[in-house]
Amino acid sequence: MSELPAPLSGGRVVVVSPHLDDAALSLGATLARAARSGADVVVATVFAGDPASDAPAGDWDGRCGFATLGEAATERRAEDARACATLGATPLWLSFADEQYADGASDDTIWEALAPTVGDADAVLVPGSPLVNADHMRLAALLVPRLDTSRLVLYAEQPYAANVLIGRGHSWRPFAAAARIAAGSRLGRRPSARNVPEPVAGFVPPKLEWRPVARTRADVAAKMAAIRAYESQWAGLGMQLLTRIRLHELVEGGEYVALA
Repeated sequence: MSELPAPLSGGRVVVVSPHLDDAALSLGATLARAARSGADVVVATVFAGDPASDAPAGDWDGRCGFATLGEAATERRAEDARACATLGATPLWLSFADEQYADGASDDTIWEALAPTVGDADAVLVPGSPLVNADHMRLAALLVPRLDTSRLVLYAEQPYAANVLIGRGHSWRPFAAAARIAAGSRLGRRPSARNVPEPVAGFVPPKLEWRPVARTRADVAAKMAAIRAYESQWAGLGMQLLTRIRLHELVEGGEYVALA
């Protein structure tokens, strides 16, 4: 178990969250501990949507009960504000739409909007593994080449990391997979090292050292409370999501980051 990495223990820490919940799902305990350690934690959500938009809801937002993009953005920002307050973080929202919508914003436009926020940060946390979501991959490919590696921290994304390692759903299979991994760990066998997919891999060391971040029970409780703040998402995500994330972090030792 690693201690809180030095870049996260003080100063200004900016977490780039693709959507309104990714930071809490992936790093909630780490952010709670960083804030408790004196860091000024900012959660910058890029695809937070435009509350003024009357565009029909996309597939995901429709499944969550929203009629328009603006309705989804308004409610989800309120949820994000509650989640960030639980973690001791400050939310910052950019009004770009995610892949559900034909936003049309270029990478340069997104960078220009985000640059003032990350420019003076002591540490910038960026999605780094497994990058199976298109919005996550886009932000990683956009940010990693533009950021000074001395300030860059990659993070394992949830629930995708859990899905890759132990599987999806709420049947017995994720529990069985977690038990096999835990047994292997006791025998000195760890899961295969995380790889950073192209085009990100060309801008960071070929072998990154991924490490679990130490946390307390209070940090984990803050994370779980923050995740539950996103009430509108449970129609699509399902409560089994929490179980998969907890199982993954149990067998892996916590939330994972890599210092570039």
